[in-house]
Amino acid sequence: HVAHIYGKAFDVLDRSSTVSSVVLKFVSFDRIVEGLSRLKALPNLSSLHISHSDLNNLIQINHLVPLTGLTSLTLEEVPLRSSSLLRPYTLFRLPNLSEFNGQHVSSRDREQANSLFASYKRTVARVLHVDRSDTSGGGGATSAARV
Repeated sequence: HVAHIYGKAFDVLDRSSTVSSVVLKFVSFDRIVEGLSRLKALPNLSSLHISHSDLNNLIQINHLVPLTGLTSLTLEEVPLRSSSLLRPYTLFRLPNLSEFNGQHVSSRDREQANSLFASYKRTVARVLHVDRSDTSGGGGATSAARV
């Protein structure tokens, strides 16, 4: 089943829903982040299509990481679409994708993405570990592993 959501209509999603694909059109990325818990609660969600949104920064892709069941992601008519780093960064952050923007994700695609962002991952893990050990008294290794 496919759910088409426009604007603020996240209320139509139900946790027990059989929805496996969600199409978000004309929804601001801030609104998508606000509705992420509803998307995450969909047990069968495997495909997400975001169209005509203000996705303009690679860091925004990080908000989609909790959607671990996603195997297909399409970003259409978003400012970030023209970035040469969009595909590798998205594959790096969303390891379960088998399709991105209508193209199959090969193991070579994934290896190149991981290679490209390996130093980023090590740097962020190191920073998180230092920050966590300095201020919270632990837990940094667990947090850093999710980077």
